[in-house]
Amino acid sequence: GAGAPTGTQPDHTGYLRLRGLPFAAREADILKFFGKLCVGDEPVQMAFRPDGRLTGEAFVCFKSPEESLAAMACNRGNLGSRYIELFVSGKEEFEAAAAAAA
Repeated sequence: GAGAPTGTQPDHTGYLRLRGLPFAAREADILKFFGKLCVGDEPVQMAFRPDGRLTGEAFVCFKSPEESLAAMACNRGNLGSRYIELFVSGKEEFEAAAAAAA
């Protein structure tokens, strides 16, 4: 088949993209947002604009696809005064954000 049928969730790879972060949010805030879920060794990659400012997005690496699936329960949860949207992501997006931040 060419891609997933419409209406199905994409496969979890252990990575999520967060959108809607307050610009003051830091890695510790994001880890607290997910509570006791198991994240990887270097779990959070903030996304930056070319001018060095934060975009309000971040990528999070969990220990397993099961953990990232469980983390979707936090979708539209609040971080500060903002509600956070979660999307399935992948290692490529995480590494691209890391390269852009370097």
